[in-house]
Amino acid sequence: MKFIDFTKEQFGENDGFIKDNPLFREFISEYERVCDNRPDFSGRLSSTVLEEDSDITAQNVEKLIKTIEGLEFPTSSFPGKIQLPDVIFFIGTRAWDGHGIYIDGKFYVFFNMSILNMIMAKPEFNRDIHNLHEIIHAIHYTCLPEFYPGNYRKTDQQYLNKMIAEGTATYISGKLSGKTPGESLCFGLMDEDDFQEWIGIARESKGEIWRSLKECFETGKKDEDLMSRLFYMPGGSLDSGRFGYFYGMEIVRSAACKHGDEMIMSMNMERFDSYIKKYFENDTRK
Repeated sequence: MKFIDFTKEQFGENDGFIKDNPLFREFISEYERVCDNRPDFSGRLSSTVLEEDSDITAQNVEKLIKTIEGLEFPTSSFPGKIQLPDVIFFIGTRAWDGHGIYIDGKFYVFFNMSILNMIMAKPEFNRDIHNLHEIIHAIHYTCLPEFYPGNYRKTDQQYLNKMIAEGTATYISGKLSGKTPGESLCFGLMDEDDFQEWIGIARESKGEIWRSLKECFETGKKDEDLMSRLFYMPGGSLDSGRFGYFYGMEIVRSAACKHGDEMIMSMNMERFDSYIKKYFENDTRK
């Protein structure tokens, strides 16, 4: 694992750096394709770089490096001989705080400092579990590229493959770190009472969301509001969305109970199909 800090060059000469550095150019192109394909990406990226504080960014990058260096990755948790991914720090548009990404013929993990600078200002933020979560994404995609968001082609993949990908990163990071489900799902940003209220809403919404998912699969049309409820934070509130992380974690945990934690990173989507259907269709709420 090596650390690649693009932030210093971005602060220095954003446009020239994008043009002259092939790794950064490939990275930012894939980030735009997978994470933020809204109009005027280049303009918004340049504006974000100008808005960020270079000193705070440098301090936070150093904190993240120290945290990552202190993480433990038992090799028995992953299939085969897995190398830990290289880590990229950069100033991105305010889309996705971190994730696995495919560039230069392999998977890296990135951390977007334009978002993390805000989150890391909160003392309750647990960067250990957050960093572990994002690194596991890159390892998971190395094992099974079908779960990588950049490889989704069908409507059901955009929902279900992502749900299992997030569930895997959440479940495995919790197991490796010994954190509670609340810590693994919310990175310390939600207290226990709010967490219990949130999962209560998620459970109550499960039947309705499954019906909406099946409708999307039948029509082949993506529902952006549904995506937001499952994987993002509508209105900027942590407790109004991200239900897909909770559903995915529970589905993965169910599979792990039968096959063992060490098998999760080698289970393809086809093997998860029955667990997904059982989880949603056994819901008694109509």
